[in-house]
Amino acid sequence: LSPVCLGSLRRAASINAEYMGMNEVGRPAYTKAHPDADIGTVGKALGEEWKGMTEKAKKTFQDKAEKAKKKYQTALAKYQKTPAYRKYEEAKRAYKEEQSNKRKRLEGKDEPPAAKKAKAPKRRASTSKSKSRSRSRSRASRKASSKK
Repeated sequence: LSPVCLGSLRRAASINAEYMGMNEVGRPAYTKAHPDADIGTVGKALGEEWKGMTEKAKKTFQDKAEKAKKKYQTALAKYQKTPAYRKYEEAKRAYKEEQSNKRKRLEGKDEPPAAKKAKAPKRRASTSKSKSRSRSRSRASRKASSKK
């Protein structure tokens, strides 16, 4: 079986398969009775119909869904043993790896982190004297410029 066939079987085996089976029967009848109803109205009406059904009425759809689920599971198990499935898995793995590498490259994660610069040594307390000298020089120069 091809992956396309498995997709249709997967839908048949889904959780809401009973409801969807009822839709296959109920939708044509409802749209025939209400030809101008839009898709939302049809869906709501069929949902209400499903909720109103007895468990006995739902049983036929549930049995069909169970059969479809078993059919899907056996087809999937058979497909997973084929070379086509192994080829698909390898292609999927390669694609995911390629996407991961692209993401890392865009985020800049594949580049090695840059080496940190060494911190400059801290200045000693003796530097405060030079600051006071420069302050006194600037005061002297201000005084000299104000006298002119």
